[in-house]
Amino acid sequence: MKDHFLIVAGHLDTKNKEQIAIKLFEKLKKINNIKICYCTHLFYIPESIVEIVDYIVYDKENPILNWDITNNITKTFQITLSLGNKLQSQFDDSNTKLIYYPPYHGYAHFLSMCAGVSIGASSGHDKFTFLNYDLNTEKIFKLYDNIEKINENKCDGIFYEYKVNNSKQICFNTELFTFNLKLAQTLINYRNLDNFLSFDTIILENVISNICRKNNLKIHVNEEPLENNTLGLVPFGHNSNIKYFIPFETVYLKNIQHDFVLFPFKDENEYKFFWFAQNIDVNNEIFYRDFKLKIDDDFVESNEIVSINKNSKLSFFHKNKKIRDFQFNNEKHFGYKK
Repeated sequence: MKDHFLIVAGHLDTKNKEQIAIKLFEKLKKINNIKICYCTHLFYIPESIVEIVDYIVYDKENPILNWDITNNITKTFQITLSLGNKLQSQFDDSNTKLIYYPPYHGYAHFLSMCAGVSIGASSGHDKFTFLNYDLNTEKIFKLYDNIEKINENKCDGIFYEYKVNNSKQICFNTELFTFNLKLAQTLINYRNLDNFLSFDTIILENVISNICRKNNLKIHVNEEPLENNTLGLVPFGHNSNIKYFIPFETVYLKNIQHDFVLFPFKDENEYKFFWFAQNIDVNNEIFYRDFKLKIDDDFVESNEIVSINKNSKLSFFHKNKKIRDFQFNNEKHFGYKK
């Protein structure tokens, strides 16, 4: 039996990400009968990873949708905020909505996937697994299960379900999936941007799901639900040394997830900003007292709209620990009023 071909994609631009990835690779190298290919758009690759893997693909092109590439399809990926009473009262309009086009890495990620598949297929492999660098190592047993199942040759791909609100069809999680040569060759056919966008969506999970359906691929969906809809440890843009701004921050308190909106926007020619915690009452002083946010040298109260500069600096704290530090400097960092 041929070795199984593992494709690991990563963008290790922080020490935390690097440590998470190294821990994963140390686990992977203990698996018998595999070849490992690391794919990245970042020139820096830790030496310890270089020593473990069999192949490396570095592609300096890292096209981020809604940043490097913007069109009518990429703009379908947007955040639309309907404001609560306290924020709404600070606008002249009675029903203000705010729009934000967040950067999305799905296409760049897909290019890494295809690059790894091309290396594996050209070197004679016919069974593959794609996984992200931040796969929770406690979930590594899922990889063993997938390899065993794909070797039965009863399906073209094995996925976990990715829950999408109001979706009429099952979507497939792309953080860990296993597949045969037929599916691998099919993926490569969609490497071109126009083909990738041909389903009128940029969400990678939706694209992969549609590719499988359109090409009548036989897919096995693992029934086990995923906690928080993910197998990974690091959301895109979290604590990254990157130029993009993601207008959300997630904080876990006593294992409870709290999501914050950190929203910069333009109101005509003026730059503005506000922040709040989702699903938390605006008057909950006990909750908010542990969080502080500064724009430049001034603290900003939650649910208060303030004027800022295009080049203002944001700092977000929980109990004096800085959890977000960002320098605005680009028009694309700002949403707009609809």
